[in-house]
Amino acid sequence: MAETHDFEKLRKKRRRGILLRRIAVLFAISLAVMGVLSLNNLLVSFGSAGTMSDFLRGFGGGGYPIEAPGGSLRDVREVNGDIAIINDTNLYIYNDRGKEMLNIQHPGENAILLAGGGRVMTYAVGETGYRIYSRSTQLLDETGKYPLTAAAMGETGNYALVSATRQYAAQVTVYDVKFEQVFQWSSSELVAGVALGPGGKMMAAGCVGASGGIISSSVQLFSFDQKSAVARLDIPGELIAMIEFLSDSLLGILTDKGFHVMDGSGKITATTSFGGESLKAERTDGYGDVLILTESAGSRTQTVRLIDSSGEERGRFHPEAWVLDMQLGGREIYFLTVEGIICCDRELKPVMTIESGGASRILAAGGRVYYFNPEEIGVLERKEVEP
Repeated sequence: MAETHDFEKLRKKRRRGILLRRIAVLFAISLAVMGVLSLNNLLVSFGSAGTMSDFLRGFGGGGYPIEAPGGSLRDVREVNGDIAIINDTNLYIYNDRGKEMLNIQHPGENAILLAGGGRVMTYAVGETGYRIYSRSTQLLDETGKYPLTAAAMGETGNYALVSATRQYAAQVTVYDVKFEQVFQWSSSELVAGVALGPGGKMMAAGCVGASGGIISSSVQLFSFDQKSAVARLDIPGELIAMIEFLSDSLLGILTDKGFHVMDGSGKITATTSFGGESLKAERTDGYGDVLILTESAGSRTQTVRLIDSSGEERGRFHPEAWVLDMQLGGREIYFLTVEGIICCDRELKPVMTIESGGASRILAAGGRVYYFNPEEIGVLERKEVEP
């Protein structure tokens, strides 16, 4: 009898142990699920990394080079260290190991590609629709009432749309990362471009008009908690090409005549003149530095200027070979030319010339520089061209 009693006690103890282990496993699974859901909600709320789909699909990849998607290359952008490519038919996104995360048809051959806050937007001037994607999935496919004339994406995942309406020359609408409208402004002037502030609470609009047959531009600065502009700057005789926040308090304004830095009160704090040269291209690095390429029509020479966030010219470079593309890297600046890729330091002093791999475009992303040619996408190797 004693042996039977001891056996029953042992069996009950074993059952209790199994039950406790099962409860512990279920509790651990519940905590893991709650953690994943909380992380996903947090990522979506702050617009960083996109969705949990990005996280899960971001694993893997056999490395670069990879086969090019084909078609006619239209544009390339960085998306949180990954690369987005748009050709005449599709949008592609690849991670830093060459894995295809997204391959989806875009609205049309005139689609424009924008990126910001870990998201991508495609739209076309004159069309009413636009789409927004994370790095692995389509998040929004929207059609508005009026045709779009410009758009912008911010660092927080917010975005702005410029439309031509029946009542106004332009109407700017800003949406947050959850696609909810947070600001709207209507203008009797044409809006050539918009920029969103780093903190997601401000916007700048570049307007273009004419007075007495002379082109005139203006920039207006808005805070989303106020209905009217908090500052305005008029720039007579110049045509705005680009505006961008250099910091929370400074705005960079690129025109056909030069580059201006405007403070929060609407005053110009620095100006760089192009000296009669024609503006050809610009690049920014997201940290306030601006790279500007100009061309002299008479002598067929090019000039590159590097301007920092305060408006100071940090360097000037006259490339001997014709520049086809350029990128601001972390410590270096790269120029794709007909003779190779020229690598310069952050003062625009040439360091070396790298083999281009037959590239038609280059892109600095995630600490690397990628090249794109009709056959492949690869990462540049620091292999100097033989003299």
